[in-house]
Amino acid sequence: MKALLIALALLACSCAPGQGASNQRSEDSTTAKSVVLQAQDVPALHKCPQSDKWAGLMLTGQPEMLPTGMASWSDLQAAGATEGWLSLFAEAVPECPLLLANTPPTGRLVYTAAIKFKDSSHAVADFGSDSQGFPVAADFFARFTAAGGKLTKGPSTGLGEHSVLATITLRGIPTFVVFWQNKNFEAVVYASNVSDSEGTSAATRMNDRIH
Repeated sequence: MKALLIALALLACSCAPGQGASNQRSEDSTTAKSVVLQAQDVPALHKCPQSDKWAGLMLTGQPEMLPTGMASWSDLQAAGATEGWLSLFAEAVPECPLLLANTPPTGRLVYTAAIKFKDSSHAVADFGSDSQGFPVAADFFARFTAAGGKLTKGPSTGLGEHSVLATITLRGIPTFVVFWQNKNFEAVVYASNVSDSEGTSAATRMNDRIH
């Protein structure tokens, strides 16, 4: 999966702050760990045994734990991030380590991450910065589309104005990537060997938990 993410990177309205005490309490109570993909979201897949350990490594600054093209954890903190978490699910548990390998998986492999910010304004600002080159840098857009990739931005993704969705098949592996901002969260789904509908369903389930 790492190879697919690197290859994709190489090819490659507003959400206003909540108002009122009830909205603020709701934003404060939702955690990054509760937003990422959960076992009940993908009953046909298995949670990787490395998932929680790797989430902890992400918070210590291990760059491999965040998607290629996304800001580092220290940069996210500087931009107002207060917490983060990741989850990893696979169709075949032995393929879980392929997230960090150059060998693509033969089955479905789904990585998700959620980053919580101090407030919506910080999340909006960081999305504006990160989305300029994620998951496909503007300079590589023509190469991306020539390779059969499709890039969708904004409301057409189904995840609001601040969202970008990319799909492409690389070396025969369908790859689905979506990055979006909602309220005081940013979230991302990177998935291999899933259909567009499966990828969108995973993102929607996560987004529905952001209150």
